[in-house]
Amino acid sequence: MHQEWKLGCEEADWEANVLLTAKKSRALSHVVEVLAEAHASATELRRHVATAVLDLVDADMCSSYAWDPSIGRFEGGVGINLREGHTDRYLSYHQYRHSSRMSQLWGRTGAVRISDIISNADLHKTEIYSDLLGPDHHKFGIQMALFHQGRYLSDMRIWRSEGTSDFTSQDKHLLDLIEPAFARAYMRLSTAINANRTKIHAEALKGLSAREAAVAELVAAGYSDKEVARKLGVSFPTVRTHLGNVFNKLGSRNRTELAVHLMGRSSMENDKLKPSSG
Repeated sequence: MHQEWKLGCEEADWEANVLLTAKKSRALSHVVEVLAEAHASATELRRHVATAVLDLVDADMCSSYAWDPSIGRFEGGVGINLREGHTDRYLSYHQYRHSSRMSQLWGRTGAVRISDIISNADLHKTEIYSDLLGPDHHKFGIQMALFHQGRYLSDMRIWRSEGTSDFTSQDKHLLDLIEPAFARAYMRLSTAINANRTKIHAEALKGLSAREAAVAELVAAGYSDKEVARKLGVSFPTVRTHLGNVFNKLGSRNRTELAVHLMGRSSMENDKLKPSSG
């Protein structure tokens, strides 16, 4: 049983017809639903979409990173079904040590199978495979990059484990199909959050030290504690101490309540993403 999908997005000026099985159709519907939901941050959006995409292309694990052009490196690691510390290890070490062929993946438009860039035999000889990918049983990979008006935003690195087969042309087509809507959702959310950060009034930060205020703003914008530590040039325990003080002083029980306190509930509600037109 197959179902024909016709998806379109007027703003992104794209449209495609895809013939899918009932299972694939349900998985694609779920991705569309995730893109239409409200998300507290662009990082959260990537995490939820990554989980849905694993089902869409029958994959086992995924990592995703945001590109920061101001510093020329990846930030904001998100990992699904990976060992603890996987994304931190990549951000702190491996992103600076890619081979020339692996570097061809970054910033490319369209979904790209890893095997089209480097053979499995050669991949297994690389440092990143021995130290990072191999221990997590990565076998076949495909990468999707997000672009908005030519600007590189983020990527999604999707993998199948040992005992599986490589990704197909249909998998590539499905990722290419969702990328424009994903990129626009990511861009809208990032823009809205950045705008909201400028609306934080001094009154909302009253009683906090300068360092506590800086931590509070970054956490409310969706950054993890380790990302905050890197951005502010302080240790992870120091960030946790400052964040604990922020929660106590502002009466917030968690990160969501902190974001609402600083940005205002009404502005958070306005960040809800609408489905792309079909």
